[in-house]
Amino acid sequence: MKTIMLVVGLSVMGLYGIAVCFLPSRAVAQPGQNGGLTQQRSAELARRVSATVREFGRVESASSIELRSTLEKPTAILHIVPEGTRVKQGDLLVQLDDSALQNELNQRRIQVAQAEAALSQAEATLAAQERAAHSATDVAAGALVVAKLAQARFSGEGAEYQVQLLAATAAGSLAERKIVLAKKRLARIDKADLNAAEDVEFDLAEAEMEMRIAAAEKKLLETHVLKHKIAVLELATKKARINLDQARQDGESGVRQAKADLKGKKIALDIGQQERMRTEQQIDRCSIRAPAAGMVIHANVTSSRVGPFVIKPGTMVHPRQVIIRLPDMSRLQVKTSVSETRINRIHVGQVAKIRCDAFPDRMFTGTVTHINRHPEPSSWYDDGGKDYAVSVRIDKPTRDLRIGLSALVEIEVGERKD
Repeated sequence: MKTIMLVVGLSVMGLYGIAVCFLPSRAVAQPGQNGGLTQQRSAELARRVSATVREFGRVESASSIELRSTLEKPTAILHIVPEGTRVKQGDLLVQLDDSALQNELNQRRIQVAQAEAALSQAEATLAAQERAAHSATDVAAGALVVAKLAQARFSGEGAEYQVQLLAATAAGSLAERKIVLAKKRLARIDKADLNAAEDVEFDLAEAEMEMRIAAAEKKLLETHVLKHKIAVLELATKKARINLDQARQDGESGVRQAKADLKGKKIALDIGQQERMRTEQQIDRCSIRAPAAGMVIHANVTSSRVGPFVIKPGTMVHPRQVIIRLPDMSRLQVKTSVSETRINRIHVGQVAKIRCDAFPDRMFTGTVTHINRHPEPSSWYDDGGKDYAVSVRIDKPTRDLRIGLSALVEIEVGERKD
């Protein structure tokens, strides 16, 4: 618990009264005289006590930018601007080691090139598959047309079967006519003319044979050939239709597979390009530049458990770790703590005087800008009292003020009655 120092105007009224008691009566000024006014003012001043709250604190910036490592893995610092350097917006502050990322980028570029080649091959395969599917479908469709034409040619109106049936019928009729004529000729021939009779008998026998053959052919056409030929042609048509459906299915399946492969190659290329871009971004993030003007403060850490952590070239920094703080040096303040027994006397807007140990002969003016509503964290050895953080703006900071300087703050809290 910090000791609260109150500057109080010491009352000398008691000593003065004692002195008055021992003075001669003439020495005591009567009311209404000049001496009486002096005594009245002294008494009034003696009843009033001037109060000022004094606390120690440190100079900090009211506005500070934290620059962190935005890389995904721990990385070593190659170069960092010295602490205390004043920089402009865009100046290079930290260069992190990007050698591993450069190697990764080369691998990413190779993967992207391979993915692009695979994509081109997949596009060519899809085009070839579409052409093959169209060709197979066209051939199968043509085979179906041929099968239907063959079926129509045999069994349709005026088709091959009717022609064959008509030919068999005509052959039978012609043979029957020959038989009639042969029989008439045979009846007119002289039986003594054996040669002539033999010729006519041969013609008769031949005509009878032709008639039997024509009848057999007609019966064969009507009984067996028609049914068999129709069955064969219908089967050929069905096979052609099945082949067409299969060609369409195979073609569509092949095209779908080629499209799926093409889609996969596109996704692989997109992923590769995204990974390459991410690696390029990581390389860009190895160069940390000042987003605004300010003074460089290294984010060194002191820990009682692991010791000091110093930001310097060669230090390994982890993802999201603060490397540099860039305070706005035109907006400086002193952060101090006030005891709970005095915090109610502190108000925003109160005037303060500030002295730094580095400049003991110089005094700065300031104004209370913020009072925390919650107490500061306490440690195990505290006496139970609570302190509250108070921020005091330095009205006109000079260029030689530095972050972290020790400062004494005197806050004018007004006067109180005894």
